[in-house]
Amino acid sequence: MRKHFCILYSFFSLIACQSNNDSEINAVYQTNYTFTQLGQFIEYDVQEIQYSLSTAPIKNSYQWKEKVVALEKDISNEEQLRIIRYRRANESTNWQIDSVFFVKNSIDKSIRHEGNNQFIKLTFPLKENQRWDGNLYNNWGRDDYIMKKVNQPYTFHQQVFSNTVVIEQQNDSSLVDLKKRIEVYARGIGMIYSESSNLAYCNTPACLGKASIDYGKRKFITLRTYGIEN
Repeated sequence: MRKHFCILYSFFSLIACQSNNDSEINAVYQTNYTFTQLGQFIEYDVQEIQYSLSTAPIKNSYQWKEKVVALEKDISNEEQLRIIRYRRANESTNWQIDSVFFVKNSIDKSIRHEGNNQFIKLTFPLKENQRWDGNLYNNWGRDDYIMKKVNQPYTFHQQVFSNTVVIEQQNDSSLVDLKKRIEVYARGIGMIYSESSNLAYCNTPACLGKASIDYGKRKFITLRTYGIEN
């Protein structure tokens, strides 16, 4: 009887260990849609377009580089990644420090801490049509994010990313305005594309419904390159 008990104990212990290992593997698999390790970096092309009634659209293009420079503890003694964002005008100019932010990954979410505000960028496990309040940990008011196209391929610049997820932060459009914010994340990389638009359309009878922009702003962030460096 004692021998049988030992065998059963060993069997269930093995199952428990396997379950824990599976959870750890799953957590790593999920969180590698964002920053996860020291030295990881991503470079972006950024384009801003400002519209107004009095002038032609003003375009401003530059580049960002975001790099994990430290793994440290926050005030709650939880691990977080410190990330420096660099900025330059183009490839012929030098990188300059622009800002610092933090990413904290857990088994069920990834939080980005910028300035005095925290945003829940992703929730885990990735699930189609999952909804959550991205502003849960700040005072900006409720902001529902929706997860779409989970683990589907995404293509831009003739490059295909096999496993991605689209986070729709806002997508409100009407005859008179457009408010849109989306981010696309790729497994093993992080964010590869971001688009934000806040536009007011012409609403006179002659142009109503034609999406003719009176004023507003658009911003596009697209992946240039990524990797690991010292």
